Amino acid sequence: PKTLRARGAAVLKDVAPQALNVFGVFLLTMTIFPGVMLAWTPGDNSFFHSTDVEKTKKLRLLFQTLLIGTFQVFDVVGRAWA
Repeated sequence: PKTLRARGAAVLKDVAPQALNVFGVFLLTMTIFPGVMLAWTPGDNSFFHSTDVEKTKKLRLLFQTLLIGTFQVFDVVGRAWA
């Protein structure tokens, strides 16, 4: 009979390729997507747009914060639900 260590090593060897895939997906998602999302700008008829420059800066910061927060919340919900 195989030892516990040998069985564990066999399992790790079997799951290593898929674990690397999952790691890669998480790495790309958490490094690229927030940066892309921060490049989005609200439209001219959006709640987050104003004719006042200072107010527009504050509203854009709020827009970006809400985008990232929404992404994080639904990312956790989706992973918990899956």
